[in-house]
Amino acid sequence: MSHPWVQMWTKPKQTIASIIQEDEKKGFLILSFLYGFAQSFYFAQYFSLGMVYEFWMNILLAAIFAVPVGVVYFSVSTYVIYLVGKVVRGKGSYHQIRAANAWSNVTQIASLAFVLPLILYFKNAYFIASFFQNPFEGGALFLVFFYLISQLVLSIWTFILFVLSLAEVQKFSVWRALLNIALVVLFYFVLILAIGEIITLTTSSNIAFFQGKI
Repeated sequence: MSHPWVQMWTKPKQTIASIIQEDEKKGFLILSFLYGFAQSFYFAQYFSLGMVYEFWMNILLAAIFAVPVGVVYFSVSTYVIYLVGKVVRGKGSYHQIRAANAWSNVTQIASLAFVLPLILYFKNAYFIASFFQNPFEGGALFLVFFYLISQLVLSIWTFILFVLSLAEVQKFSVWRALLNIALVVLFYFVLILAIGEIITLTTSSNIAFFQGKI
């Protein structure tokens, strides 16, 4: 396939079929970088790194950690999708599902195109957890509003691309692909509840221990 980076946006099933036939690992590191670079900005904002590092240091750190973040995310999330998919008789191999997972995030190209102007405009103020709580006005308000709308649209489109790509590699109908995804969400939900319960029980035991009750 000559232009998967363009065709993936409108013909995900045909594109992912050609990619896995040619090379299941095609574009993986580039897609990992794109995803990891975008997510690293969110992490920097969540942890308010703008109050810790200089602006260009935050950009540099995002670039340095981009590939590791992307690779870890795609590898772990794909493994869960792969295992859960077996429950509903998915046919895709791990690397085929990883390709569908990674290539559905080709939208990160557009996401970065929208977030970078925002970051360059606000500089280190963007890397503060309370950034979106600021009272924006005029051009700044328009820039932030346009960014938020673009991220909503891109998130929806990424999900659509993933559903169609997963359906292709798993040899599913769209509805069965949605079932695969729903079961993955359920798995994460149960996992989070279990971890929360373990933390609660452990904390309670520790408190009781220090109070001399056990």
